[in-house]
Amino acid sequence: MRARMKGSNLVIEVSMQTPKRSASGKTLLVATSRGTWESPVVVNGKPVRIMVNAFIAADDSPAHMKHGEEAGATGTLKAQSQKLGEERKAQR
Repeated sequence: MRARMKGSNLVIEVSMQTPKRSASGKTLLVATSRGTWESPVVVNGKPVRIMVNAFIAADDSPAHMKHGEEAGATGTLKAQSQKLGEERKAQR
């Protein structure tokens, strides 16, 4: 990852990667800083810290599915989570 000033703009370059599923499963990461990165750019005597996550929607994410379609693992986990929540509510 690289960062530099170009005039009054902060220019950040991040290498693209093969899409990898995010922790939530809803998106595919295509570029990331993998957390906070301390850049060589300095403002008021302090280094600028940068976090970058570039992503695309996963094809099987609920937001991109048509009504009535079943999701793969993501939908299954969501259904299991909802069922667990209902069971906990019933126990109260």
